[in-house]
Amino acid sequence: RIVALEQICQTFRRILRELRKVVLVDVVSAVPLSSEQIEQLKTRLTILTKAQQIELSCRQDPELLGGMIVRFGDQVIDASLRGQLRRMALQLAAY
Repeated sequence: RIVALEQICQTFRRILRELRKVVLVDVVSAVPLSSEQIEQLKTRLTILTKAQQIELSCRQDPELLGGMIVRFGDQVIDASLRGQLRRMALQLAAY
């Protein structure tokens, strides 16, 4: 049973988040976010997700060049410079 303990804990956390209306958000940014930026992001995500609380997981990826990628649930908001350049390249290739 000890083998299944990790999966049981993950399931318990997921159910607890659903009951408390807590949304787990993964943020990948090019530079470290300040505490003010994190609070602004939490406020906007609370409105967007209609959650009572936001639980942020922040990490850094210098390959983004600038901006951030926000993932919650099955949604992804790509506001990174790398993502914008990729979209531009696809639009130019379509012509």
